[in-house]
Amino acid sequence: MELLGEDYTWENITEDTPDGYSLTLFTITGDADGNPVEKQGEKGPVLLMHGLTLDSRAWFNKSVAGDSLSTQLTKEGYQVYFGNVRGTPDSRSFSNGNDAVTNEQAYWDFSVTEIGENDVQTMVKKVYQDYAKRFDGDCRKVQLVGHSLGTVEILIALSASDKAENYVSHGVLIAPCPIPSNSSILGLSYAEVAGLLALMNSRDIWSFFGPNWADQVENDFCECGNPPTDFACLAQNNLANTCPLFANFNVGPVADGTADSGSYDEIGTKLLRHIGQLFETERF
Repeated sequence: MELLGEDYTWENITEDTPDGYSLTLFTITGDADGNPVEKQGEKGPVLLMHGLTLDSRAWFNKSVAGDSLSTQLTKEGYQVYFGNVRGTPDSRSFSNGNDAVTNEQAYWDFSVTEIGENDVQTMVKKVYQDYAKRFDGDCRKVQLVGHSLGTVEILIALSASDKAENYVSHGVLIAPCPIPSNSSILGLSYAEVAGLLALMNSRDIWSFFGPNWADQVENDFCECGNPPTDFACLAQNNLANTCPLFANFNVGPVADGTADSGSYDEIGTKLLRHIGQLFETERF
């Protein structure tokens, strides 16, 4: 794996969730030549859960000290696994082989709850099994590290499982999501988010920046004169300048495979609606 200057060998691991989504995890297997990193795995397995608009590549962002968190953990003796929840580029299909593009409305029909109860629990069990297989039957409990929305997904997973203590030793929550009720999401109030999502769904758009997004924004949303013709430009914080509908909407970076943050370009409307409800009711 070579990401943001890191150079390691790696393996991808696939597993299906109980509700029919296919997930892909990654784990570092050695250095650039395939040789195990010294002491790698001696301290047990660690599963890293990314935040909203991110995927596993976010864990390769380097710190001031020079190493990313994932490489620091590897050098410290952990076997590091990288989770990718449904909706990220590496987990973009159903377990029956159908993909999100051809089944867009059905694919994006999930909230934070489904990710926690299905994706996180599925990945924890897979990591537990994979580590035991790699280390001669050593059944170590999984150590969880979550960032931002990943912390919420971890808490949902643990609270929904009566067997969590059999698989998880402890968790580390980085930048968890306690949000006061007057906060906004995506620069909009919850009422504005709900209205925007309802409008999007009425135009048969089920995810931000999905296959139908560009044409629909140009043809339907921005009927205010001067609709954008360059979607790449539209995606880089220009929505507010092209259409009054997005006057308060601030778009973050969109992934094209090179984004340092690891951001990906689709976020399901149901997921955003659920997050907005959590903000509004102070459940984060």
